[in-house]
Amino acid sequence: MSKGFKFLKIVTRLTLIVLAIFACKKLIDSRNINTYATRTEITINVSDDKFYYSKLDSAKKGLYTAIHNGISRFEPKIVYIQDLKKEEVLKSEDISDTLDFYMKDNPNVFYVRSKYTLEQTKVMHYQIITLNVSYQGTPEEIKQNINALEEKINTVIAEKISPTMTNYQKELTLHDYLLENTDYYYCEDIADIPYEKHTAYSALINKSCVCDGFSKAYSLLLDKVGIGNIVVSGIVDSTTHSWNLVNLDDEWYNVDVTSDNQTMDEKTKVKTHIFFNVTDEQIKSMYKKDNVEILPECVADKYNYFKYNDYIISSNANIRTQLTNDANAQKPMEALEIMVSTSSDITQTLINTLYSMNFNNYKINGIKTIKYFKYNNIYIFPKGK
Repeated sequence: MSKGFKFLKIVTRLTLIVLAIFACKKLIDSRNINTYATRTEITINVSDDKFYYSKLDSAKKGLYTAIHNGISRFEPKIVYIQDLKKEEVLKSEDISDTLDFYMKDNPNVFYVRSKYTLEQTKVMHYQIITLNVSYQGTPEEIKQNINALEEKINTVIAEKISPTMTNYQKELTLHDYLLENTDYYYCEDIADIPYEKHTAYSALINKSCVCDGFSKAYSLLLDKVGIGNIVVSGIVDSTTHSWNLVNLDDEWYNVDVTSDNQTMDEKTKVKTHIFFNVTDEQIKSMYKKDNVEILPECVADKYNYFKYNDYIISSNANIRTQLTNDANAQKPMEALEIMVSTSSDITQTLINTLYSMNFNNYKINGIKTIKYFKYNNIYIFPKGK
């Protein structure tokens, strides 16, 4: 037998042994993984149109997709298996952020409770991530509620929106609809707020919610009319808060529906537009956004409520003319809203002018019935009964 043939025979045997080892290892890996978990079946893809999803790396996108598929099937255990040879290990904070992004991208998923438990297990070069989630109601009840919410959204759009409206008009109409039809749910301790008050379902069906209920409901309504938007969270005056970013003509604006429902005094509440299409600069002293590094900047002011409608007093000289125009334009409103572009304090001049013009339908008998917002020089005069 030639030396070449013997060498070939040895190489062949070694190759078969190596292949057998790899086959056994693969089988062992598979059996180990299947022993620990059954991976959530991925049958529904996620579109990059989802804002927060588009900002994730491949590992987090995989987890996000697993969450989406599991929740779509009402699974109490959502399993994602990472191959650590291909991906960086996801830490608990990464998992929490991904779930938070999923809920912001999908405000229609109102039936998943906010509390969950997390299990992380390593098997060889795999990490098994298990999210234990709970749902508000049975699958049958949830499906009924999903249909009810969709029907409500369709009804609002059919009644309030016409094809001839501009996107600005649609945005404003839906903003005002929520303020007119949904009450803010007051609770001294945030921990005592019922889960459902954080949802779009409660905002639109039960007509009562807290800030994230408003932002999620507004997002669904804007989605329905094709206006780009993002649900954002952050801190406002040391309190956790949620509002929206809205896209008009490829420019982004802050809109805070919750804060536009203003309490003037112990007896007077009015719907306003103080936080309708405002810039980051205008609210920077009050608002601090989460995830600001991935969010678009809000720098445009074309569609700011006061600028777009010319509800601005530029000097003492034009107070009377401007008040007359603004009061006539805002007759259907609950309050007269004025922005002042001068740095001088003209509160008393405004009041005196209202008196002299016999604007008796406005509350002007006490300074407490006037609200001034220093961040962008806005005065609110609630109408009298």
